[in-house]
Amino acid sequence: MNDNENNKPSEDSKEASVSRALIGGAVGATLGWLYKPETRKLVVSHIRQSETIKTLAAEIGRSVQERVTEQALKNIKSTTAGFLNKDKSKDTDEEEKARKNEDNESARYSALEEENKRLANQLQRLEEKLNKLVE
Repeated sequence: MNDNENNKPSEDSKEASVSRALIGGAVGATLGWLYKPETRKLVVSHIRQSETIKTLAAEIGRSVQERVTEQALKNIKSTTAGFLNKDKSKDTDEEEKARKNEDNESARYSALEEENKRLANQLQRLEEKLNKLVE
């Protein structure tokens, strides 16, 4: 019984080595097959024609756009929250500081709007590229 127990780990490691070698061979053969230009073109054309890929690309685009919009809205809400909570009974110096702060907030709001537009444009370009890739 002791001999069987001592041989068992050795047999397990041999089986694991063989399994890894077979898996490595299969992966290598697949990559070699895909490396051929004809095969690659065939696989790419099948992927481009796949409705699943088209649907997935559109869904990813919508998801990214929703997240960008949500983030922009959160930034705008946090920026404008300060405008609504200001005390109206400030003296002249505080009113001037408030105006400067509003100018800064307005500039930040404008910057956020510009960033949102830029991100929307980038998202649009990404969607177009994905659609071209899928087509």
